[in-house]
Amino acid sequence: MAPAEKNRISRNEARDLYNSTIYHLGEQADAVKRKILGSRADYACFIIDRNINFTNICAAACDFCAFYREKDDPEAFTLTVDEILEKVSDLKKIGGTQVMIQGGIHERYDLAFYKEIFSAIKTTFPDIYIHACSPAEIDSLAKREKKSVYDTIVELKEAGLQSLPGAAEILVDEHRAKVSPSKLKSREWVEVMEGIHRAGMRATATMTFGMGESLADRIEHLFVIRDLQDRTGVFRAFIPWTFSKPHTRLQVEEATGEDYVKTVALSRIVLDNIDHIHAGWVTEGFELSEMALRMGASDMGGILMEELVVKATGTTYAASQETMIQVIKNAGLKPALRNSEYTILKECV
Repeated sequence: MAPAEKNRISRNEARDLYNSTIYHLGEQADAVKRKILGSRADYACFIIDRNINFTNICAAACDFCAFYREKDDPEAFTLTVDEILEKVSDLKKIGGTQVMIQGGIHERYDLAFYKEIFSAIKTTFPDIYIHACSPAEIDSLAKREKKSVYDTIVELKEAGLQSLPGAAEILVDEHRAKVSPSKLKSREWVEVMEGIHRAGMRATATMTFGMGESLADRIEHLFVIRDLQDRTGVFRAFIPWTFSKPHTRLQVEEATGEDYVKTVALSRIVLDNIDHIHAGWVTEGFELSEMALRMGASDMGGILMEELVVKATGTTYAASQETMIQVIKNAGLKPALRNSEYTILKECV
């Protein structure tokens, strides 16, 4: 974990900095990145992975989601364990090392179901890293199983879970009540992350913005993450991305490209205790991702052999290893392949 700065930026200073010129903000963010990462700042990394959504059935019915379906919808699906293993096998064939597995919030998917999936993967592919379960899934499982959040996490860890992708939207309850009223509250999200830390695991944190929130809401989200990282050191990386409106019920003015790169840069400056900020090519495309790498981001995330949630909105960027390498080089950085713990495995030429 990056050591926190002594003279840290305040909420008001963060607001003023965001409202400064994009060039000034970018310069400040790049300087912070280099201070935190040292020589590692010369690199931008990626991983070969696959997202596996084992179902699109979800009772949360968030207004911003184009992927979910009701259980009786003709487009609803649930993968079998064998189908999941086949997808993992395909990932192995192209040299992939990580699967991100997420499902929906629904009574049919109990703790035993998740444990069966993780155990099957670890038995069949012991070297595949399992990065899985949103905080909302953990929270829902614990409540339905009448277990503590911590005990639920421990059972999933024993079955094979290794780290948690921290889907968060915006951690301001007034905003959450408007876009995802059925999902966990901000304090419950924090409780899941505290449980992950207590269980000796790590996580990432995200922010989905451009959903009608204010700049103050975005800044508050960053400070919730920063404060939690101060207490736990649980986060390996922070991943900001923008909301995609098509095929959703949430009709708001979407964030612009400038909003995106400025938010990436502000994230880098505020989150002085998290090593890596991602450039989100899946939602933003490669041109904005390249700009993000110049404005504080240090990681491109995964090549993503498969991704369905963002694709459901009609956003369909796709990346090969060659494309990823070229985007990083265009940003004036050295491309490198990493593992799930953000350790560089090899430099890519």
